[in-house]
Amino acid sequence: IFTDKQINFPSATPELIAEKQTSIYPTATTGKVLINTPNSENSIQVYNLQGKKVLSARNQTEIDLSGFNSGLYLIEVSCAEGKSSTKILKK
Repeated sequence: IFTDKQINFPSATPELIAEKQTSIYPTATTGKVLINTPNSENSIQVYNLQGKKVLSARNQTEIDLSGFNSGLYLIEVSCAEGKSSTKILKK
């Protein structure tokens, strides 16, 4: 069936663009986590499972979690293009 109705798709949001352009890896580590963003200016926040901020950093390409207890952490990276977050397992 053909109609004259137009379908509009939303354009990419800054958050979606940043998520596609930001890499946070490895997702399981005993220490270092590498962070690649579209530009060198970024803000990094690390949260434990209780939602407590346990680390903040700016303009870094890696962070060291070796001094942290084993468990899951949420890493949130903000840059001019938007925000991205990833869960990391600290072994």
